[in-house]
Amino acid sequence: GRKNILQKVNVPVLTNGACLKMYFEAGHTYPLEDNQMCAGYREGGKDSCQGDSGGPLFINKDNKMTVIGLVSAGIKCGSPLLPGVYTRVISHLDWIEQQIKDNDI
Repeated sequence: GRKNILQKVNVPVLTNGACLKMYFEAGHTYPLEDNQMCAGYREGGKDSCQGDSGGPLFINKDNKMTVIGLVSAGIKCGSPLLPGVYTRVISHLDWIEQQIKDNDI
């Protein structure tokens, strides 16, 4: 299959409010926290899935790719109204920068 081939997908980043509303419409509640974010299509079809955990969510701004999220969780990959959940990198930026400094990276 495709498990050994690097995959990519374009998905829209959602506000937490929009994400929670979609989960609610799908009959689910999700304990989305401030250090998390969602990305995905209302109609589903494109999503991160099992095995993708820790992978990057990029945005392309001014032709500069920036990691803004890390694949974290979700319900039923690619299902309508159930966007993927990502860890918000900016919420951990101080820790990341400290690790870089402490380890001379």
